Amino acid sequence: MRLPRWSVAGRVGVYAALALLGATGCRRYSESRLNPSIGLNGGFEIAADGLPVNWLVYTPKIAGGDFDIVLDTLERHGGRQSLAFVVRSASSVGGWHSPGFTNEFPSRPGTVHDISFWARNDGATFRVLVGGVTAMRGTYETMVQSSASTNGWQRFAYRYTLPAGYDRLRLEVNVLGPGTFRIDDLAISGVTPR
Repeated sequence: MRLPRWSVAGRVGVYAALALLGATGCRRYSESRLNPSIGLNGGFEIAADGLPVNWLVYTPKIAGGDFDIVLDTLERHGGRQSLAFVVRSASSVGGWHSPGFTNEFPSRPGTVHDISFWARNDGATFRVLVGGVTAMRGTYETMVQSSASTNGWQRFAYRYTLPAGYDRLRLEVNVLGPGTFRIDDLAISGVTPR
């Protein structure tokens, strides 16, 4: 049996669309090293292959730009090390286009989350976003955005209530311009890391 011409052309179009979807849909937007038994790893104490475990990290391979990700044992707030981004050039767009990291945590609408971290900034512009997400959408607030250099470690804290219609809390940290940004002792109440 011979198929009508439109069917062949239609199938070619479907195959082309699937190939395009496969090529773009498989793009990696972060690198990660996961170990659910460790938990949040907000002190960035546990690392594998130079990346902090249990965080989705925007590396030079993903974000482009010219920067190093350093587990800094000399400049730290607590524990053995902090996470540092030494940025020579980077996109100011944010998200996976810029150096940084993110993760999502299961939550319930109405849950109040207290988020805090310590940072040391030497000339970089950095931004921290927090929001509610589902598999298909998200809403975000800027916890802090600053290009001010700090004299030593500075504590940042924010309270966020997960809005109705969302089932996960998302935290994202980006470095949007040149300089050195260090972060340590990140804590989030009311979540259970996956």
